[in-house]
Amino acid sequence: VLQSTPTLRWDSSDVQDARLQGVVVLLCVAMQVFRNLSISSLEAGVSLILERELLWSPVAGGIAISAVVSSVITANWLYRALARQPYIHSAHDPPSLSRRSMTPATRPSWEF
Repeated sequence: VLQSTPTLRWDSSDVQDARLQGVVVLLCVAMQVFRNLSISSLEAGVSLILERELLWSPVAGGIAISAVVSSVITANWLYRALARQPYIHSAHDPPSLSRRSMTPATRPSWEF
C-alpha cells in the first residue's frame, strides 16, 4: 500500500509571519553590528585623545582603556550574579502600594 506524504500548506499569513521574523532577525544583527562599531570607535577615540591631547604614551592609554573595559565586565558579572539572588524584605521596608490604593496625595510627585 502506497502512502502519500502529507504536504504543508502555507497561507499568506504564515508567509508574512516568516518574513516579519526574518526582518526582525536582520534588524537585530544590524543593531549588534552598529553597537560593536560604536563601542570600538569610542575606545579608539578615547585612546587618541589620551595620546594627543593629554600626552599619554600608547601603553598607558591602552592600559587605562583596558582597565575601564575590565571594570565594566566585572561590574556586569557582579550585577548579573546579584540579580539572581532573591530579595529579602526587611522590617524597615515600606508596604507596597499599588496604583489603585494610591490617592493623589500619596502618589509620588514624579509620577503623572
